[in-house]
Amino acid sequence: MQPRDVDRLSVRKIILAAAIAHEDWKLLARMFGVNECTASNWITTARKREEWAPDRAQWGGKRHQKIYEHHVERILEAVSVTPDMTLEEMASIVATDFRVIVTATWRTCRSVLDTV
Repeated sequence: MQPRDVDRLSVRKIILAAAIAHEDWKLLARMFGVNECTASNWITTARKREEWAPDRAQWGGKRHQKIYEHHVERILEAVSVTPDMTLEEMASIVATDFRVIVTATWRTCRSVLDTV
């Protein structure tokens, strides 16, 4: 088994165990492809909380959502009138009509459209 084949939770346990034992956790972080700052944050958090078991609850999940169905409906309405509308124009509609500032990128639009 290659070091990179180990799941993230196991890697975190290994790095925290190394830090507790005063071993070279930086070397382990490099071996497992974990950014040194990330590993350092894990260790700092564990020391502050005095809890060395990784907390899985804080990982993953949906990020903050700015665009909701009523925003999408307004954009689709505008696109039906002006089919060649740019992403910037769509973002402007959301900002003007709803006072919600969004980045006019394909990634933002794609994530919203995937939910519709």
